[in-house]
Amino acid sequence: MESDRVRISRNKPLEVSNLLYTCWFGLVWGAIEAVRYLPDSECISFGYFMVYLVHILGLYLCLTAMLAGLSALISTLLGRSFRSVFCYRVLLLVGSLCCSIGLVWAYDQPSVFSIPGILVCILVFVGCYNRSVTQVVLLGVVLPVLVIMLLAAPRLKQPICTDSGVQTSGLSDSVTQTNCILISVDTLRADYLGCYGHEQARTPVMDRLSRGGQLYTQVQSPQALTGPAHASMISGRYPREHGCRSNGDPVKSPGMSLALFFTGLGYRTMALVSGYPLKKEFFDYQRHFQVYDDKFSPAWFPPDFVFRLPLVRFLADRGLVYDRRYLFECRGVLVNRRVERSLTDPVSPFFLFVHYYEPHGPYEPPAVFANYYYPHPEKRLQGESMSGITFPAYQRLKHIRDIGYPRAMYLGEVSYVDYLIGDMLRNRVPRFLLEHSLVVLTADHAESLGEHDYYFDHGRDCFQASLHVPLILRKPVGEHALLSEQLVCLTDIPDLICRALDQRPFQPGIERAEGDLTLLPGSDQDQPIPLEANSNLLRHSDSGKSLQLDHFAIGVRHGPYKLIEDLKHKRTTLYDLENDPSEKTDISASHPELVRGLMQWLAAWQSSDLERAAEIPGLSPDQISSLEQLGYIHE
Repeated sequence: MESDRVRISRNKPLEVSNLLYTCWFGLVWGAIEAVRYLPDSECISFGYFMVYLVHILGLYLCLTAMLAGLSALISTLLGRSFRSVFCYRVLLLVGSLCCSIGLVWAYDQPSVFSIPGILVCILVFVGCYNRSVTQVVLLGVVLPVLVIMLLAAPRLKQPICTDSGVQTSGLSDSVTQTNCILISVDTLRADYLGCYGHEQARTPVMDRLSRGGQLYTQVQSPQALTGPAHASMISGRYPREHGCRSNGDPVKSPGMSLALFFTGLGYRTMALVSGYPLKKEFFDYQRHFQVYDDKFSPAWFPPDFVFRLPLVRFLADRGLVYDRRYLFECRGVLVNRRVERSLTDPVSPFFLFVHYYEPHGPYEPPAVFANYYYPHPEKRLQGESMSGITFPAYQRLKHIRDIGYPRAMYLGEVSYVDYLIGDMLRNRVPRFLLEHSLVVLTADHAESLGEHDYYFDHGRDCFQASLHVPLILRKPVGEHALLSEQLVCLTDIPDLICRALDQRPFQPGIERAEGDLTLLPGSDQDQPIPLEANSNLLRHSDSGKSLQLDHFAIGVRHGPYKLIEDLKHKRTTLYDLENDPSEKTDISASHPELVRGLMQWLAAWQSSDLERAAEIPGLSPDQISSLEQLGYIHE
């Protein structure tokens, strides 16, 4: 009878038995952990899942190998009587459980650790010890597979897909063959482009676009934050109307959008984004695009939810594996590759939204662009011009002493993104498609580089340094350069695009509450532009961290005049931007009637509960941590 049973531990040397067991244990442990941390409601393609699984299995095999070496060392030190298969596996099991529980508790996720995982580890421990081949297969292979499938079932219940579904019932119109490419450059100042008058800026691509199209000189962003500004750009609604008032704050009233408008015309709509505030979990307009690509890492890199695993977060936080920057932004070279892949199968007409993140801090352009504007990098550690200046931590300027260095690096980032746009238009978009495309270039907001004592940041005031952005429209048919001094807002971009394509006017689908314009200068055609500056206030409670909307300032732009109400310092100022574009002289004392008229209009526009704090719902601790690292949260 003994010959009918194959005893694993007797027929194989101890080292071979332990090696096979260790590899198998690591694979089962890694697979269980990988499946447990799959997102519950995210649509996952099979390819991305396999990339994710291979990476996690590799990490857990490495961790198991380390625990195996430690277990073997301990069993050897304990003496000959402990140098056995049983002792080795007990030590390996104890080590793995301690690692799992310790990592889970370290990241405040005790509820995530699953009882099935513990049971499988115990059964794996028992499974191969002194058992027949049949028992090994049943306990060591079939059972783990069943448990893993049981754990994965709730997470893989969504259909395998890569595109966002779009409902387009009721939207139909004639199909035009003119494509549209909307390029948004994050944190781009208009006055740092050659075509807007900067004497040092090397931006030949954007300058060339302006020479073959229409350049708008007076373009206002309603808010200097990525999420709210892009929501306004896509929908034609102001932040108060679509509900996204800060990065991380969800869109509450999406309404119509450019993507839905073009879908109704028979266009294929695609968006390639590169900034964390535009991730799918924050940006509700992603549902309006047929393709919304927010993966910031290369194709070989696992999906972003790999960082949910406590082991990965532990190693990534210490710079041992992966790059957490892939969570926050996508490099422009990767964006261009994605553009090329999106257009490999020529589909026309199409609406393509491309977002570049390069000018956003930290300012770290490639050396060739950095050296052009700052040829002596050793001087950045000399001088005292940075003394006493407050700047956000994400800018990485702690040891910099020359204030000219970050300003030069910002200019280097602007030139670099200009190069990337040129590469995209010349090499990534097929020429026959580009020749039949409307190209629109703009920015969500600008950047304060020291104006009004606000250094290398944006979002907390309503001055032009953060809100004056470029806008260039180049039609497929070449035309002479046109210069428009008309005051426009990002909310006007959808309608400008539709008119450039000879389509019906864009309707944002909302009735605006208009204030009294009789006290305001200018014609009835001059519509005031409401402005706001908000941020996220971090709150601590027994239930954990939460975010609360914090209002810094509100304002209104009407013609050449801008009124700003500083809510923190309880101060109201008025500027004449035609004669004072840098907003250095407050003229509110000499224009009391104008101030009163703008204040009345602003009061009618603003919601009655502006001063009441509003909690931002639905954010996980990891999302709050990411927003905090990007400088979008204060305490």
